[in-house]
Amino acid sequence: MNVRHPGVGAVRFEQDWTDYRKQKVKAGVYTLRLGYQPADGDHQGSSDFQEFLLLIGADKDKSPELIEFKHLSETSSKSIGTGHPGVFMLAPNATPGKKPDIAARPKNHWVINTKGEIVVAGKKVGASFGIGLNVVGHAD
Repeated sequence: MNVRHPGVGAVRFEQDWTDYRKQKVKAGVYTLRLGYQPADGDHQGSSDFQEFLLLIGADKDKSPELIEFKHLSETSSKSIGTGHPGVFMLAPNATPGKKPDIAARPKNHWVINTKGEIVVAGKKVGASFGIGLNVVGHAD
C-alpha cells in the first residue's frame, strides 16, 4: 500500500528532548507528520498504538503536500541524526475537550489531549478530531 502522510503541526524544543524510543532530539523547530508503525514484524509489541507523529527538521519540510513513507522515514531519521525516525506515539482521544489537558495513561505515560480542526485545500470544513500526544513515557 502506498500511503502518503500529511502534516499535522509543528513543535519547537527549547532544549534537547527524548522521543518515544529514547532517542535524543536536538533543540530546534520540527514539523510533525502523521505516520503509522510498519507492520513488518520488527515493531511488534513496541507500543500500544500504531499511530505516531514523526519529526522532520522544519528546514527540510517546507511543503504542505503529502509525502511518501520512505521519504518521511528517511528525512525524519536524518533530521535527528539517527537510523530511525524521531517518533511521538499518539493515543486515542475520542472526546476532545474545549481546552487541551494532560492525562495519565497506563505504563506511566502522560499525554497532551487536544483537538484539531480539519482543513481541506486551505479551508476549515467544520469538523474536528481529537489527538493525544504522548509526551512522557517511552517504549519498553
